[in-house]
Amino acid sequence: FLRDIHTIIFKQWLLYQKKDYYNLYLNEKDHDVIIIENELCYSYITFNPQDIIELCVMNKTTDEMEFYLHFQFKTLKHAISLFEEMRNCIQKIVNKPKCRILLCCSGGMTTEFFAQKIREAIQILSLNIEVAAVGYQKLYQEGLNYDVILLAPQVSYVSLKEEKVLKNQLVLKIPPQI
Repeated sequence: FLRDIHTIIFKQWLLYQKKDYYNLYLNEKDHDVIIIENELCYSYITFNPQDIIELCVMNKTTDEMEFYLHFQFKTLKHAISLFEEMRNCIQKIVNKPKCRILLCCSGGMTTEFFAQKIREAIQILSLNIEVAAVGYQKLYQEGLNYDVILLAPQVSYVSLKEEKVLKNQLVLKIPPQI
């Protein structure tokens, strides 16, 4: 009897656990489910019969389950600690840095075609990578905002100069065979 009451209290407590990196709300169709969602993950907390609670976090980018746990409610302290584990998982997904790659050639047309092919592969593989392309004249203007600079063969002769100027970026040459 008391476990049922404590489970209800835990459910009500959860509804007040809002954070800026996710939206939390009660499922309109099933009031035994609390949804936690943001642009990167879809999560839910389900309250089942016999005070069994399910916690699940799905990564929207990879369509994989990042966290799953079900347990029977015993104490409020234990339930809160498991919810905190779930919330930590959501926060890790949100805080995972995106690798930013800039491709550079003389005018930007060749590398834009190459960048589009890389974007297609990134989408298929569900990677957390952003790719853009520029002409050499915009390299300094844009390059500081990226983690990796890939120089096309026609501008690869300036790689030593670019490494000195773009000290915080990894500057690499695209092999001509590619």
